[in-house]
Parts: sequence; C-alpha cells; structure tokens
Amino acid sequence: MEIAEKQTSLNYSELYSKNVMDRSDGHVSYSNKMLKWGDAFAAVCFAYGITWGKLLSNFPILNNNNRYEGHIGKYDSAQAQIDFIKNNHTRTPKSILEIGGGRLETITFLSELARQMGIQQQLVVIEPGKDASVFLQETPRHYFPDTYNELKNIVLYNAPIHELKIDFNKYDTILMVESLEHILQEQFDPKFEQLKTQFKGEFIIVNWVSYHPIAVGQYAPPDIHCRLVDDDLYDYYAKQGTTNHRNGSHLWLTLS
Repeated sequence: MEIAEKQTSLNYSELYSKNVMDRSDGHVSYSNKMLKWGDAFAAVCFAYGITWGKLLSNFPILNNNNRYEGHIGKYDSAQAQIDFIKNNHTRTPKSILEIGGGRLETITFLSELARQMGIQQQLVVIEPGKDASVFLQETPRHYFPDTYNELKNIVLYNAPIHELKIDFNKYDTILMVESLEHILQEQFDPKFEQLKTQFKGEFIIVNWVSYHPIAVGQYAPPDIHCRLVDDDLYDYYAKQGTTNHRNGSHLWLTLS
C-alpha cells in the first residue's frame, strides 16, 4: 500500500487521538476486554459466516439492547467471544482489511482468533489517529496479556484512507466498524468506486443497529460524524452485490 497525494479538510490525526479515543463510545467494552456486542463482535461474526439470527438466539439481550456492553452469562471476556466464533463459524477469511480501526480492538481480536485457530491470515487496518501505533502496542497487551507477544500479523497504515493507494484485490473481507460516518463523503466515495470494481468477498458495515440513519452532526459534532449514512447510501451499496444481512446500521454484502 502506498501513500497517495495528500489532501484533507479534516485533521483526522488529531480528531482521533488517544486522548479522544479513551473517552469515546465503546470504552466500557474496552475496559471489560471484550468487543462491543452489537457492532464489532457482530462484524467479526459476519466475517466468519455467523448470522445475526445465530447471535440473537445465543444472546437474546441484543434483541432489546443492541448497544449492550456488559457481560452476558458465561460470555464475560474476549476469550469467551472467541470460543463462540470458533464453535460456530462457517467461513474462514484469509485476508481482512479493516477501514477505521479506532483503538484497534477488532483487529487485535481477529489476530488472537487466527492464532488460536492455527490459521495464516493477513490482517491490515487503516487508522488515521495519531496514536494508532500506541494502541497497536497497548491493546493486544490489554486484551491478551498472555499471548500479545505472538500477535505479529497486524499491519497498520496510520493515514486517512484517501491518502492511501489500496489494491482491494488483496483482500477477501473488508470491515467498517463505526467508521463510515467518520470519513468525508468526497474522500471515501472514490475509494468505494474503486472497491466495487476490484474487490471480491465480504463487505461488512456495522454500527449500533439503532444508529441508523446518522446525519452530519447527529450524536457527535459535525467534524466527527461528518457524512450522512442512510438507506439511500445502503441501497446503492446493496446494488453492487448480494445482501446477506441488512438491519438498521448493519449491512453485510458479498461482492463478486
């Protein structure tokens, strides 16, 4: 992946510093050493071929509170979430690109999952926040203190997506967890147009299910939630492939 010509009207690096991220949505799950149930965990499940219906049948609390961030019975840790995926997966990704990694908890989780499954997996994350390299060290140590030294397969690109030259052919799975609304439309849309012609695989967008639509400046300042995400946008994305699951903010497509 190469750096393209630099141009931005938002300082993503400062907007998503560690200072900001430590206070942002999901810090409860981070403190609990788990993925957020209704979005990050759901995204990983989709990537591994586990349906939302399967999630709801095992964790019915999500029917009533898709923003739930606490413990669910015996599923009280990232390890328990990993065990659920290991026991229920119907697909095994070979190469995953995450667009907007935040604290890097999802990509860290994926790395430990691959280690425990004994699979070779390419894991690439794009995160423009200036302290992403700090999270690359801290998050694995926080989530998996016994094995973090073995999690060596994560590649971090610490730049906004529009500043990168991406070959989407290299991946079979793309995840966007609470990130689409954080990227200016004029900076992400050209990348999607490239993606839809190059990429073949599972394209997964998630947020809290009920966080849909999200208008510019809704739930967060307009430099944070800086683009409209609504059904018109999802309708356009859905036309590019086969819809496996669509519910509120969740959109899981197969592009071919």
